[in-house]
Amino acid sequence: MRRVDRRIATETPEVEYWTPGEAATLIALAREHEPRFAPALVLAFSTGCRKGEILGLKWQDIDFERRTLAIRRAITMRQVTTPKSGRGRIVAMTETLAHELFDLLAARRQHAALEARPALESGSAEPVSPPPEWVFCSRTGTPWDETNFARDWERVRRHGETRGVRPLRFHATRHSWATWALRAGKSVRWVAQQLGHQDPAFTLRVYAHAMREEEKDLSFAELGGPGRPYTAPPSKSIPMIRHNCLISLVGRLGLEPRTNGLKARCSAIELAAHGEVGTTPGRAAPSGPGRALRPLRPRGSPSLCRARRGRCGGPRWGSPPSP
Repeated sequence: MRRVDRRIATETPEVEYWTPGEAATLIALAREHEPRFAPALVLAFSTGCRKGEILGLKWQDIDFERRTLAIRRAITMRQVTTPKSGRGRIVAMTETLAHELFDLLAARRQHAALEARPALESGSAEPVSPPPEWVFCSRTGTPWDETNFARDWERVRRHGETRGVRPLRFHATRHSWATWALRAGKSVRWVAQQLGHQDPAFTLRVYAHAMREEEKDLSFAELGGPGRPYTAPPSKSIPMIRHNCLISLVGRLGLEPRTNGLKARCSAIELAAHGEVGTTPGRAAPSGPGRALRPLRPRGSPSLCRARRGRCGGPRWGSPPSP
């Protein structure tokens, strides 16, 4: 029937869930009016397990030291079967849920000891029977019937409606847990594992309403560190900056920029390669400690840079000397 309804539907139904305040109100009402139903409601809101998985839980599936639950079976239509996904899983427990289940186990053991007291007083050597293996069972120790479970839940839901709590289905406890977990920042993969979904993409499609719609914090993509403390200079000042940089290079390293029209000029680096050192014509030699003379071309010699290109009468590099 659900598949038929899905085919004839014109809109995708929205997932209904309670707020944490509404969940706290329902749990408080269950403790007050249906104390036997309260631990099951706490487990549903704390783990997101399905109703059949809650009814199929046994005490051997609970690890109080690690605070985990092993979901291995479910009770559906009064039949013990596997979970809906077809495979088991491990579910994490909250501290509140662990205390709730531990108190329930202690009460079951105490009840079993009280029932065995008359036999002990009469001198019977029969040992005290252990509590029922099912966590949520009937008064006779059998699994909790689904019809009785639904009746207890209906009474709690009616009490909650008088307090302003929306009368949703019991399955909304599962939607509520998933919504709270995703809004708290839990990963989609972890939430899917806790819920028993085989594909995390299904979890993302169902609970997309719990994801953030817009992200304005892009600090994770700032790979260059913090922003500039000042703005870029205007375009008119760029030539002056380049000129100042060239002047500093000439003063420190002896490099001269290219000057069109002065054919006798040559790079100081090429002169240094030939071992010729001199001073710039018309300019005093630099003075002071640590200041060496710049290598320059001797006055009157042909330009080595032009000689290299073969544009003057000077000797070419690598050619034999003239007789």
